[in-house]
Amino acid sequence: MSPRRYRPITTVQAIVGTVAILAAVAVIVGMSQLLLLPQTGVRLLEAPEHEDEGLTNRGEVTCPSRENLARRPSPMPVSSSELIECPKLFDGEQVRYEGEAVGVVLLRPTHSWVHVNDDPYAVRIGPVSEHRTVAGGNSGMAVSMPRETAAAVTPGAFRTAGTGLSIVGTFLRADPDDGGAPSIRATGVRVVRDARSVHQEISVRRIVAAVVFVAVAMGLLVVRRVVRRRSYT
Repeated sequence: MSPRRYRPITTVQAIVGTVAILAAVAVIVGMSQLLLLPQTGVRLLEAPEHEDEGLTNRGEVTCPSRENLARRPSPMPVSSSELIECPKLFDGEQVRYEGEAVGVVLLRPTHSWVHVNDDPYAVRIGPVSEHRTVAGGNSGMAVSMPRETAAAVTPGAFRTAGTGLSIVGTFLRADPDDGGAPSIRATGVRVVRDARSVHQEISVRRIVAAVVFVAVAMGLLVVRRVVRRRSYT
């Protein structure tokens, strides 16, 4: 049996191969763009009620003046972005904070910790899996509350939208019970929305993209085998 001899690739074969590779790359890039979630056109936050100071959007915070704070109702409504960006201004103040319980409830001997998000997904448009729309990142604040109060809280997770809470309490920019992190020590907690199951929308785009990716991979494998077979005699 005579050994197989290598036959050099012709110019036509090289061009066809290059075109096939470029076409595969174009398909992969196009499918990758198809997988991206659409950006929402909704403003992330409405204009603040307390004149034109304070929160402008989730990514840009202007700390309000003392005069502006004095005009807010008591306890003053706040967002997590304000508390994080302007901690000295709100330290020790009575605040009102609203959002969705997420994560897990951490039980302690005398109280419980609950993380409460107030981003657009928590208070306005709901979980991403229900609408496939991106509206910025997540933001929230740790809240300390009595154990009996936390017992009625169902934190949000992948398949659950958590309990909606309206919280009144004292903000501490360096809570010693939380390792020096900012938190709210609740004196009053009210449930404003019950927890619910999250509807998981089936993404047709992702199914189509997966089928196309498999087809492209199989096609490239077939082309590779054909080219190798024709390269030897």
